[in-house]
Amino acid sequence: MKNRYKLSAFVLFFCGAACAQDYLCTTSNQRFYQPGACLQACRPTTEGNGLTRGVTMADRPCVFKSKCASIMKHLSTGGDMLVLAYGAVALQRRTMIPQPEKIIVSQVLARFFPPYNIRQFNVVIGEVNGADQWASLMPSRAGAAPTLTVSHDLFLVTPAFLISVLGHEMVHDQQYKRKNPVNPNGFRPVVDAIRELEASKWQQGIDTFDRGFRSETTLCFDQSESQEVRQVTACREWQVKKAIENVRSGPRSSQLLPLIEKWMKADPWAQQVYIPEHPDWKTARAGGSPDNVCTTP
Repeated sequence: MKNRYKLSAFVLFFCGAACAQDYLCTTSNQRFYQPGACLQACRPTTEGNGLTRGVTMADRPCVFKSKCASIMKHLSTGGDMLVLAYGAVALQRRTMIPQPEKIIVSQVLARFFPPYNIRQFNVVIGEVNGADQWASLMPSRAGAAPTLTVSHDLFLVTPAFLISVLGHEMVHDQQYKRKNPVNPNGFRPVVDAIRELEASKWQQGIDTFDRGFRSETTLCFDQSESQEVRQVTACREWQVKKAIENVRSGPRSSQLLPLIEKWMKADPWAQQVYIPEHPDWKTARAGGSPDNVCTTP
């Protein structure tokens, strides 16, 4: 998911009653949205009396104990490994689990997005083609598995947001597997913008397309995450209009606009969702960018 609205991983955010504070300080029984906030605020009961000098973050009594209904539903059976892996990554707890970040990715794919599983991807934990991205999916070449790259920072926000980001990338995987007979040469920015819009609408939970898995965790985002997803979707809406407008005002408009229409009608999401929602797509004006972060496609 490419965007420039990326949040800080160590800021304490506030939201309404719908949000789920998934990190629990066991000594104070206080809950937090972000693991960093729990680690900073939570102290062992004996700290300060001279018995726990040199206490490290790993000694802080913070645990991952979700209150998000959709997460709890998927963890009702056999979710111990995900809980342990989250403790190791987000809460810096000592564990013998190897590669806990990949354990989290594996558990999320298998539990929230079947029939996807980690064996279908080459999973890389690290930088994601730039500092402003949470995750990316590169399609496979010559029979190799697609590469799913996940930023380290994604494990330090709410689990609900992490789940939604991985789902966003699974939407892209579905897109890559579609067969469209129309070659997008000459209007590739239009296709890229439509695909990003589709994935962003799914992540926001406002997509009506039947794809086999739903966006279930949006109500458990914190306020800033919800704002980010709304901003990204608004940006994608504008970028599709702007990309089409650029073609319409270009020297090859009479050739390319009919091809865009053919591509849209051959793409199931564009045909079933975008065209009905935007019947004036051929002539709609993009107007100005919705904010100073959203860039021209």
